[in-house]
Amino acid sequence: RWRATAGVRVDPLGGPPRGAGGGAAPDPVCSFDACPASALPASLRRTLAKMGFAAPTAVQSQAAPAVLCGLDAVAIAPTGSGKTLAFLWPLCVHAAARAADGKGGAGPSGLVLCPTRELAAQTTAAARKLLKGTF
Repeated sequence: RWRATAGVRVDPLGGPPRGAGGGAAPDPVCSFDACPASALPASLRRTLAKMGFAAPTAVQSQAAPAVLCGLDAVAIAPTGSGKTLAFLWPLCVHAAARAADGKGGAGPSGLVLCPTRELAAQTTAAARKLLKGTF
């Protein structure tokens, strides 16, 4: 019901849907407070609050849980809808888990590809702001 209200559509790409619980896409996260610590560590939660994020946007609500479950996600949404945070959030969680396991220095935790230099600069700036208070 939330997906219909928020205008979010979840379609399988290249085959049947897969995910936790027999193939369904994970439920959206409608508030940061509803996230377990494994999906949103306290340090990242504090950083998001300092950055002025009160709740995840529609694209973040659906994409972040999917990526955190190990699923691939493609988000098509307007500029300013929160797509960058939708993929940086799970990347930060993954990097924090690797650091906690002592694997933080054993290679890259993730790779972000951008189609233009301008978008790469914007993404880098957003990542720096997000990581500044988190780690």
